[in-house]
Amino acid sequence: MPVLLELSNFLRLFTVAYSLWLLWVILKNEKNAVTKRYSALLLISVAAFMGTYWKELQSIPILFFPLFILSVGLPFAFYLFARHIFSDEKRPLGNLSYILGGLYLLTASLYLITFQYRYQLFLDIAFSLSTLLLIMASYEALSNFKSDLINARRIKRVIAIVAITIFGMITLFSFYAYEPLSLPPILIIVAAMIHLLSLRIFFPIAVSYTGVLADGHLEDPAKAGEFLIDETENDPILKKINTAFILTKKYRLEGMTITKLSHLIHEKEYLVRKAINIKLGFSNFNQFLNHHRIEAAKQMLQENDDVTMQEIAYELGYSSPSAFNRAFKSLTGSTPSLYKQSLKP
Repeated sequence: MPVLLELSNFLRLFTVAYSLWLLWVILKNEKNAVTKRYSALLLISVAAFMGTYWKELQSIPILFFPLFILSVGLPFAFYLFARHIFSDEKRPLGNLSYILGGLYLLTASLYLITFQYRYQLFLDIAFSLSTLLLIMASYEALSNFKSDLINARRIKRVIAIVAITIFGMITLFSFYAYEPLSLPPILIIVAAMIHLLSLRIFFPIAVSYTGVLADGHLEDPAKAGEFLIDETENDPILKKINTAFILTKKYRLEGMTITKLSHLIHEKEYLVRKAINIKLGFSNFNQFLNHHRIEAAKQMLQENDDVTMQEIAYELGYSSPSAFNRAFKSLTGSTPSLYKQSLKP
């Protein structure tokens, strides 16, 4: 038992030190302000979480309570981080920031009241809110998994789900099988190992800083498709895509996926995924699909003044006009209606 205790203390300290080191590197080097902010929130929360379960700190209120308040934010920080790195679209938080802020304050207050007065109902509500954020983070990791063309990011999605599941189980044990904030050394060891593994994968920083998103993730999705288009003639897979998918306008079919495309050109899916990502610069299949659909939409708007947005949407394989509008604005920065008006002399 003393060996496990010493090992758990060592891993706890190492996780805190590693998190703070990553925080310093990212704050110093990361150029993207949003990535820097969400990465910092996650790393601070991880360090605080590991420190909160240290009994020596629990006896020092002036240190414990700030750490505890920060540790409560770990599910929130992980959701924001997952929402950012697993999406190729710029999605401002808007009113969601106020909702998340309110939920965070409510969760922290409920936990603090629970520890002071032992109200089981408050504990259940607080734990449910934390679990909800973990589920939301899992959804971000799972969404668009199939269409994601970046292999490194697909691995991160899987790691995120595993880390969330284990973290949730440890928290459940902490609050219901043991005294709150009193975990046995073996669970501290597991928690530290999961955090270390996750941090190492999510923040691939070695001797030189390459960026949190340095895995093929495009900072500006609008630039996709500009890379090595001429390679179509030299790459057999891209040539098949051009012949059997683009020239035949199969990209207009509703429900088109990368699996269906792979079957259409009789190639293995991972090779198709790699070709579209590396040779053409697209980071997910929907981005590639929308690129061709929106180019076709612009041509239809230029050639036919009488065509309606609804007709274009269904002609190009969108499930609804609203889905078409979102895709069009995401790629052009303008709605289809405004784009049509801009064509008038």
